[in-house]
Amino acid sequence: MHLGGRGILSPQLCALLPVERHPVPSLFFLDDQPHEPGFELSECTTTALFHFYDELQDISVQASALNRHHRPRGTLADETGVQRISANIADHLNILWLARPRLLCLTPRHNANFTGTSDSACDLLVALCRICYFAETVYIDRAHSKDHSTRSDAQQSMQQMRQAFEEFSTSTTNQHLDAALIWPLFLHAAESRTRADVNWALSKLRSIQNPLWQSEIVTTVVQELTEQQLSRGERVGRWFINTTVPLPLRQAEMPYVETFRPPP
Repeated sequence: MHLGGRGILSPQLCALLPVERHPVPSLFFLDDQPHEPGFELSECTTTALFHFYDELQDISVQASALNRHHRPRGTLADETGVQRISANIADHLNILWLARPRLLCLTPRHNANFTGTSDSACDLLVALCRICYFAETVYIDRAHSKDHSTRSDAQQSMQQMRQAFEEFSTSTTNQHLDAALIWPLFLHAAESRTRADVNWALSKLRSIQNPLWQSEIVTTVVQELTEQQLSRGERVGRWFINTTVPLPLRQAEMPYVETFRPPP
């Protein structure tokens, strides 16, 4: 799930999956090692979170198709169709959130009381589902080339995304954030309109130390991209950072940075 991309599931892979998803059976019974008390309860809750996130990724694939690089554009019929599809995706996203697992309604502290255990892995899954949901509501507008600053619900999603980050950061004892949070932080920074909001997202990105995910490269790209956006007062595409970002970084950022208009 990234700017201009098709989510972690490609359209070809999604086409192989059944339209009506059924619960995936747990395989924990194949493990002959003894489990800690409460493992079965944790298994049930994490399975529910997985299915929520799986549905969210499917919506992400649909939203990314709104990107102008993946659809016809230029005519009134094209734009009317995009508006209709965008509204349907937003409704689907809202329905998914209304039917979300109970754990997504609670803070990490309340989750521990709800499950009777303090599971850091479960806390991460809860935070990831909540944060990525709010990020997806913002991304729908971005893919449709809308300015979220003119829509109160998108502004609220940006605030809720940040609040969910802060709640998780407060509850975890890890010094570094998980690399799975790179995408929503990237989006939050790219859609921020003030330097304070950008700096907050950059500080969180710097706390992700994962060479496999090229976290340092992503942070550098985000820093350069947001600097250009703040100075110009508008969204910018990847060509605006090509002159200042070293070649390896220019190649690395290609999957992440979306173009919005023809180069001058």
